Amino acid sequence: MNEASTGYPDLVAAATAVLVAEQSVSIALLQRKFRLDYNDALSLMDTLEKRGVVSAPHFNHLRTLTPAYMKPLATTQALSEREKHIRRVFETALFLWEAHEEGQGGNTKAIRILSPHGNKANTRQQRNVVFATLDHAQHRSLLTAASALANWLPHDRQGTVDHGDIMDELTVLCLVENRGYQRITDREEKIERSYVRLARYIRRILTEGTPPNTEIFLHFIPNEFVPRGKGKDGPGWEEHVVPRKYLLQTCLELFKAGWSVQEVARTLRLSLVVVPITAVQSGLLDSSLGNGGSGLKETMPDGWRIGIDCIYARLHRANIGFEPASEAANCTCLHDSHA
Repeated sequence: MNEASTGYPDLVAAATAVLVAEQSVSIALLQRKFRLDYNDALSLMDTLEKRGVVSAPHFNHLRTLTPAYMKPLATTQALSEREKHIRRVFETALFLWEAHEEGQGGNTKAIRILSPHGNKANTRQQRNVVFATLDHAQHRSLLTAASALANWLPHDRQGTVDHGDIMDELTVLCLVENRGYQRITDREEKIERSYVRLARYIRRILTEGTPPNTEIFLHFIPNEFVPRGKGKDGPGWEEHVVPRKYLLQTCLELFKAGWSVQEVARTLRLSLVVVPITAVQSGLLDSSLGNGGSGLKETMPDGWRIGIDCIYARLHRANIGFEPASEAANCTCLHDSHA
């Protein structure tokens, strides 16, 4: 790799600056920013690892910035009510804009928890305002959607607090997103985007103090996008093989460690799997060791590592027979409970 040909006299320093600014690490980012081919970008990434800028690859070859180069995720100062309002308008508009791209209405409960109005949100009216604007707009930009929602909110009967003109701040947020409108019909792309939306909301729990709620897994990920195994003793209880509470807390820790939204979304997709089991088996998982159960209601076995160890470890521990979900990662244990 010839640094002079890239136009960057100190490519390592420039790459470090880009990764720190983006707070994200990927080969594709280096290729895009410095117009490198894959091998040169990989070589540059290896150099950044040797310099202590990025970690060695985690599972799935993902890397993160090392702690010295991570920016604190949590805000040092609590957001004002105005700032929270602007972020909620933006996140709601982004959610609805993406739903319009995908030709679907968007889960109304997800809209409600994103909206500035919270539980008082008139989700259908907010969706209708944004969708009608996008249907007739010459340029279906995110800013178009955000403007429509921001202009409608003060006229809603729910009594929105007047935060003044927020368009300058909304414009900045929309420009940062910086991508054009596109119709999404591919199922795989829709699945990936739904997990990114869930990861974005989990990140807000840290950055904005949004209350944690495990129901968000049900609101942001459609049932048909969650891989399903099969319990050998019959259905009765829809068991998340990695408990939602455990998964939520783990994702919060990954964000604290500097992981990007895309990396956390991939982790969620690897871990969010359902296996129908019987009510008795569910009780066995939930009951404490002292009561003859597994004591694994909201946790995984000691030492379990997300993205590395078998996602079905709880079912193995409780000797629950099952067939793994065909569209998810295979069981990685040498265990015969599902054979």
